[in-house]
Amino acid sequence: SLLFKWVLTNCRMDNEVMVVTNPLVNVRITSSFSSFENRRRFNRGITIAELKGLLEINVGVPASCMDLEIFSTTNKFLQKMDNDDALFGSYPVDDECRIHVIDRSGGQASELFDSSKVEKFELPDDEYEKRTGTNLTFLF
Repeated sequence: SLLFKWVLTNCRMDNEVMVVTNPLVNVRITSSFSSFENRRRFNRGITIAELKGLLEINVGVPASCMDLEIFSTTNKFLQKMDNDDALFGSYPVDDECRIHVIDRSGGQASELFDSSKVEKFELPDDEYEKRTGTNLTFLF
């Protein structure tokens, strides 16, 4: 549930309602190319463009190649976050909601998780046994 404190103020004879929320929100981060989920805390006062810049470090997708979607705490899709100039807090963000990053880079970022394309160093057992200063020589 959204935790809002409603503050009524009287300003020059006009009643005004002001919504006061915690400036920081804890969110879950997922992406289209990884099964990992992580958690981050963001200020509601940053723009979506700034949020993408911060997410770039977390998910490895260039900010210019990101589409963002916001999901509720129960993983119900709420909306796309597609206005880079809008404030993060102008979207329905609440603690434990989920921000999903969609990679539009053509799959380049997903290659980071594909170990089948990585050249591996392999050493035959007989050559390893000839070496000194290895775990094998230390243990025996």
